[in-house]
Amino acid sequence: MKLPNGYGSVIKMKGHRRNPYMVRKTAGWHYDKEKDKQVQDYIIIGYARTKAEGLKMLAEYNENPYDAKAAKMTFQDVYDEWSKRKYPAVSHSNVCGYTAAYRVCGILYNRTFVHLKLPDLQQVIDQCGKNYPTMKKIKGLFSQMYEFAIKNDICPKDYSKFVDIAQYRDRNPKKLNRDRIPKKDVDRSWDQHGDPYWNIVIMLIYNGCRISEFLDLKKADVNLDLLLTCFLRAAYSRRLSKSHRVCRRYPGIQKPRKHWASGVLRRPWTCREYLLCYLLEN
Repeated sequence: MKLPNGYGSVIKMKGHRRNPYMVRKTAGWHYDKEKDKQVQDYIIIGYARTKAEGLKMLAEYNENPYDAKAAKMTFQDVYDEWSKRKYPAVSHSNVCGYTAAYRVCGILYNRTFVHLKLPDLQQVIDQCGKNYPTMKKIKGLFSQMYEFAIKNDICPKDYSKFVDIAQYRDRNPKKLNRDRIPKKDVDRSWDQHGDPYWNIVIMLIYNGCRISEFLDLKKADVNLDLLLTCFLRAAYSRRLSKSHRVCRRYPGIQKPRKHWASGVLRRPWTCREYLLCYLLEN
């Protein structure tokens, strides 16, 4: 039966091929000077083992047309296009995390993205041998890439949300013990007034900031007179909006110690703007 005009065609190519049937559709016409006639421009939709498969492929394309060029993009091609847009908008640490997750996906690099199924993604997780946090990053990479692919009509369905990493939740030998500090240990810290580092321990306990955040904290971020820590750090944006301040008074102190506000750094090698040096000097 002859197919309707403009519907497309399935033709058999010469030679011994695994997929000998080409599925194509006319995209337009152009003038060929050598042949002195109008020549068709074709969109190659794909290749099939049998004519029946080719006709099915052609019918699916006509029912829901997609970018044939995009449909041939590999996992590596999609990653390259996604990363060009994503990486300039995220932090360096996020870039490193996504790059490390991508390296684990080597078995998918040359696979056509639209042909990937859940077992292909799950295979990466099952065979990577990584810890649970790394698996979360890999699944996050899959999710980001599928979101990009669906927006750009590269594939119709997101398989990343079905990837199972819960079974590996306990695979984290580097997991830290994050139990709350017992009250007796907190009280013991308050008794160490003679130790030059006791202020630092108290600040870390009551403000919950990371050590790296504390080391970057400057005197300008702290109200020394009232002993109120006011963090306006961008690092807190993962938990609070930037407009919020995290301000907590040290318990057990009724009056500010005057020499905290009036102290002067005496060592030439210390940096005057950082709170850590200031606390160690007073």
